[in-house]
Amino acid sequence: MILEPGILYPLMATIYDLKELKLLETKLAQLYCHALDLYIHFPQAVLYGPAEVGGLDIASLQAMLTTIHLNCFLYHTKQQTHIRS
Repeated sequence: MILEPGILYPLMATIYDLKELKLLETKLAQLYCHALDLYIHFPQAVLYGPAEVGGLDIASLQAMLTTIHLNCFLYHTKQQTHIRS
């Protein structure tokens, strides 16, 4: 509840490479494991996997950022605003 907004907020306005995002997601996974009292090298496939197949159903950083960017795009499209750089 505290960590994710602190990471997502600055990433919303930045351009990132998938390699850099993967590195950040690895560090975030270690923090999740520490908070959940799991082994530090717990498989990320299980950590981010859906609950229906035995995963912990934690949203990946890339999925969260994509959702935020799409919501922002849809909001500005609906409001018919103009974003200028």
